[in-house]
Amino acid sequence: LAVPRRCVRYIVILGLFACLNQGTFWAGLELLEPSFASFLGRFWLLFTVLGGYLVLHERLSPIELVAGVVMIAGGCISSIDNWRSDWVGVVLILIGCVAFAGVNVTLKVAVRHADPIVLNFYRLAFATPVLGAYVFLFGQPGNFNVEPKYWGALALGVILAPCGGVLCQIHSFKYWALSRSTLVFMIQPLFVLPAALFLLDRTPTNQQLIGGLIILAGGLWLVWTHGRRRGANAEPSSPTNVD
Repeated sequence: LAVPRRCVRYIVILGLFACLNQGTFWAGLELLEPSFASFLGRFWLLFTVLGGYLVLHERLSPIELVAGVVMIAGGCISSIDNWRSDWVGVVLILIGCVAFAGVNVTLKVAVRHADPIVLNFYRLAFATPVLGAYVFLFGQPGNFNVEPKYWGALALGVILAPCGGVLCQIHSFKYWALSRSTLVFMIQPLFVLPAALFLLDRTPTNQQLIGGLIILAGGLWLVWTHGRRRGANAEPSSPTNVD
């Protein structure tokens, strides 16, 4: 778990952004429909791409920008019926998106100096005691009497998202530019819809399914475009920390 001294400041910044992201996003999710919250959560893509442009001076090709617009359009189609939601929840989700963009920009810089699994460890290790202290000071720490299925869903979510999912995401930063890698995450609502169907017994509408297919088409287009560009290189490329 040792990291270079120059990486310590990135870990501190990473932890602060992680605290803000976790606190606001979960609070917003409590107030909104999960599919709509997932779509609003896609705004971290926009903020992350903007951060890659301003901080890391990254660029996207026109065809990649078009693919991103296609995915955003699909998300709008899937969620347009839910815009009459609690505005407080919307604001909380958007604040969480800004914070998560900060997490990703920091990870992209720090992954050049430390192993991804170490960065993910410190990201969670910093946020957990801070959020835990907030719960015991201002929340409801004794409210643990819930059905076992909710604990199971929470445990599965922890394994899939903060651990496995983010770890894969950090590794992707070693292969792709931050902005390009980020756009692929627009596909996430496709996995939220069947999860909502299974856990919450809510059947996706035709409109949501059409929007999901558009998101998928844009995501596959982006990956295919990038694959063609890599295949056109004269020499095979290997994982690198330099974009």
